[in-house]
Amino acid sequence: MTIYAVYLWQEDGHDYAVTAPDFPGFATSAKTMDEVVWNAIKGLVFHMQSMIKVKEDIPEPSSLNDALKTLEEDPYSDAATVIMVDIPEAAEKAVRCNVTLPESLVKLIDAEANLRNTTRSGFLKEAALRELEIDAGQDAAR
Repeated sequence: MTIYAVYLWQEDGHDYAVTAPDFPGFATSAKTMDEVVWNAIKGLVFHMQSMIKVKEDIPEPSSLNDALKTLEEDPYSDAATVIMVDIPEAAEKAVRCNVTLPESLVKLIDAEANLRNTTRSGFLKEAALRELEIDAGQDAAR
């Protein structure tokens, strides 16, 4: 995992928002602080995976001191604070894992995967992405 600084604030008493100084243009929001931090982690992983696919370099994380200094220089930063988040490695390296499922469920998964012209792993990956609320439709290689 790599630790990145993100800016967190509440938008006019409504949703919470996060931006990441190391990833210009990245932003996410949610109703609660817990949700927005989770959205930031998922979103940054997806953003970095997209960067890797188009052969862009992943930036080195800013130090906490640099992030605080940048925030202090921003005239709109009165309500923001810096938090540090652990971002899992974004590389698309496949990892083999064993799961235990009822045999009948495996047969249903295999039949549905066959209908969709994919593999059991591909089917389970797409189901996991949907459950984690990551939009896999934006990335055809997933």
